[in-house]
Order: sequence, then structure tokens, then C-alpha cells
Amino acid sequence: MMPCCVSKPTTTSVPCTPSYLTGDGFACADGTWNADDNPRDCEYDCVLQNGGQELCNGQDDDCDNQIDEDFGLDGVCNPGGICPVGVWECNPLDANGVICSTGAGGSADASQPESCNGLDDDCDGLTDHGEDLCAPRDHADAYCVARECVYVCKDTYHACGDVCSPDDEVATCGSRCTPCSEPAHAVASCEFSGSVFYCSFTCEDPYVRLKRSMRDSRRARRLRPGASQLSRGRNAGPFRMGLRKRRRCVRLCADLRSRLSSRRSRRSLRHQ
Repeated sequence: MMPCCVSKPTTTSVPCTPSYLTGDGFACADGTWNADDNPRDCEYDCVLQNGGQELCNGQDDDCDNQIDEDFGLDGVCNPGGICPVGVWECNPLDANGVICSTGAGGSADASQPESCNGLDDDCDGLTDHGEDLCAPRDHADAYCVARECVYVCKDTYHACGDVCSPDDEVATCGSRCTPCSEPAHAVASCEFSGSVFYCSFTCEDPYVRLKRSMRDSRRARRLRPGASQLSRGRNAGPFRMGLRKRRRCVRLCADLRSRLSSRRSRRSLRHQ
């Protein structure tokens, strides 16, 4: 059954007809509206929404037989950046606003994550902005400079090609990108002195570090089996690999021990 009209100012009911009077003392019943050019016709069924204020939501909130008419939908828009021209459409996150269909969040979103390339990839009007513009790299900080990613290794690391390598490991000691070398019967190590790391080595037992010449008997008699360095004197401490050509690990054999012991005995007798 169709809704009936009520006479004004009385409450006398008017028989229901396909047309509801509007201009001569009658008003449309609740939920019916005159939406055409006939002032005596209440043919449009509609319920007011949002207090009669139109929203951009695909509904006729103000019951004027129009949907989202206040927002200029389907008008041409240009989101900028790499995004092409689109049309205005309702913002799915805000019924009081619109967005461009080809921009970020639109139905035909053509935006991309912002990267370091001199372009406005995310179509927000800005170029090369924000965080994470460059691919992450272990042990490095990334910066976008003149459309290119620049990586700076963190403290105690140095660049070896596209990798930040540790300063304190034998494989990349100091600023090297190749392992520390080591002589025969020795084990390489990465040492720290002052403010730099450098390559060194320790002789395996029963080998000791020794000059090629044994004529320096004063230094020779200070040798000990398995020692990693001369026990005292100005040359005590680990030797830098730059001196490796003048150093080697020599086996402290029984004969050499006997000779050193004999020299100590003769010196002891001379001082008695």
C-alpha cells in the first residue's frame, strides 16, 4: 500500500493515489519527495541521511534525487608526479572529500613507493623525500644524493665493493679487502694499536719469530720455544705484516737450544 498524504493544517487523511498533493495545502508523506517538475506529485521515495547534508558516499543523503552532486565527481584531475590524468572520485577514507582516481589510494592508483631517482614516485608533489629511499645494506647508513644512493659504512667497518666489512677480522683487517697473509708455521691475526687495526701473526709451537741472520746472539738468546714475540726489548710485541719479509718462524731445535745454553754459560763464567 502506498503512503498517504495529510491535509494541512488539519490531520484529515487523504485517500492514497499515485500522485501526492504538494502545492495546495497538502505535503508529501514521510519518506516521499517531489523530485520532478510536477508540483502535485510526490513520487520519490527517500529517507534523509546525515541530517540532510550530502556526503560523498554513493547515496542521496539530502533526498534531492541526486547522488554525491556536491563533489564534482568525474571531473578531470592530475595527481602529478609519475601518475597520469584521472577523474575525481569519493575518498574511501573520508566521505567529506574526494581523491584523484589515478593518485595514491585511488581506484586506478598508479603511484609507486618513493625511491632515490629524481622523480615524484608517490605522486604527492615532492621528489626523493622520506625514509627508506635506498635499498638497505648491512652495517651502513644510506643517503639519497643527487638521484643516487650513497652508502657510508658504520664505525669499525670499511667498504669492500658493495659490502661493509669489519675492521677487526683477519679476512678484512684494517682497511684490507683480502685476508691477512701469514708465513709458514704461523697463524695470522688482526691486532689493534693506537687507532688502527693491522695484520700480525703468531708462530706455531715449537717455532719462534727470528731474523734471517743469527749473528745477533744477544737477541737470539732471548728466544723461547712457542713464543709469539721477542720477550723484551724494543722489538717486543707483535710484528706488523709489513715487516714479514724480514721475519720468519724458525724451529727452535735441540741443537740451537744447546748453542744458546753454551753461550749463556761462557758469559756467566766471564763475569765471575
